[in-house]
Amino acid sequence: MAATVLVAGVQCEPKLMDREANWRTVEAGLADAAKAGARLAIFPEAMVTGYCYETKAEALPYAEPADGPSVARLAPTCRRLGIHAILGTLERDGDDL
Repeated sequence: MAATVLVAGVQCEPKLMDREANWRTVEAGLADAAKAGARLAIFPEAMVTGYCYETKAEALPYAEPADGPSVARLAPTCRRLGIHAILGTLERDGDDL
């Protein structure tokens, strides 16, 4: 028999160019989901950075490598709460998005 896993879909609106506000939303969403018994929380696209940048030049300062600061911030929070998360950020590889 397969195990049951509770998944939380976190509805929110990422703020463009406001990582700190977005992280507060992510951390609160993770805590709420974990408290409700979820083992996985799914957030909107580009949750960390917001989306709909007008140009690549505008977006690049908010992009980070795949193993960058977002992973460093997210992993310990997920470990502490006993939950996994799916969320996006703009990924940077040199000058490419």
